[in-house]
Amino acid sequence: ALEAEFRRSHAAVAMTGTVPCKVDAGYGPIQVGDLLTTSPTPGHAMRSADPLPGTILGKALEPLDAGTGTIRIVVMLR
Repeated sequence: ALEAEFRRSHAAVAMTGTVPCKVDAGYGPIQVGDLLTTSPTPGHAMRSADPLPGTILGKALEPLDAGTGTIRIVVMLR
């Protein structure tokens, strides 16, 4: 019960490593190796068409051709 309450009031944050990430391919298909940035879809990332410094969340390790889903990404700090 205490763990469930904690999950409702706190968000998981990854600083580095391989993690699952919600993504939206509605703004362009995501390929392995694509750099990801924040999406207009709340709580999701999308493929970065113009990867400016400071805007990248990580790199896609799995593809997503269309729609929304969860893929593994590498989170990196720079």
